[in-house]
Amino acid sequence: MSRGAKIILLVFVAVLIIATILLLAFRLPRGAAPEAAVNRAPVGGLPQAPAVGRTAPAAANVNGAVSAPSPAVQASEAERTRAEILRLSTQFAERFGSYSSQGNFENITDLEPLQTDSMKAWADQYIVRARASRGENPEYIGVTTRAVSPRITDFSESAGTATVRVSTQREEVSGTSAARRVYYQDIVLDLRRVGGVWLVDAAAWQS
Repeated sequence: MSRGAKIILLVFVAVLIIATILLLAFRLPRGAAPEAAVNRAPVGGLPQAPAVGRTAPAAANVNGAVSAPSPAVQASEAERTRAEILRLSTQFAERFGSYSSQGNFENITDLEPLQTDSMKAWADQYIVRARASRGENPEYIGVTTRAVSPRITDFSESAGTATVRVSTQREEVSGTSAARRVYYQDIVLDLRRVGGVWLVDAAAWQS
């Protein structure tokens, strides 16, 4: 065989081999390409973010009305109101009942922030009468009052009124003697809510 025939035969064999390799390469199964992470939305809706760590919203009231507080919440608010009334009554009774003849009615004037306008009017008139009836050199009298047990005898949240009876222990010193007289006396306080604040509307010592 001539040299040229050999070269043609070699080229033919090479082309055949390359063709065979390409054919096998196209017929072999290919690995599936990874699917892109697509956030699919429900039909007719927008894509939804994954619900990870999300708390479901509370059901809305169809009529848009605000739900009334639960009985437990209402009871807690009533307890706080009663505690506030008792605290105010205790503070008022002790300060109102502690005074001396050498003072200038501070036991009444200091309590003005805790009084209604009606109580303030009574206090002003009481101080005027007491000063008029007191002599120039009155005998010394000093009284210290301590609240023992306050209790609510009447209460209306809707009306904004309350009545509290405070049992007190009072200690009196008079004249130049060091003798002290201890006695117990109740005071009845009428309270009224004004602008959201509980104030004393009247005070009366019981005999």
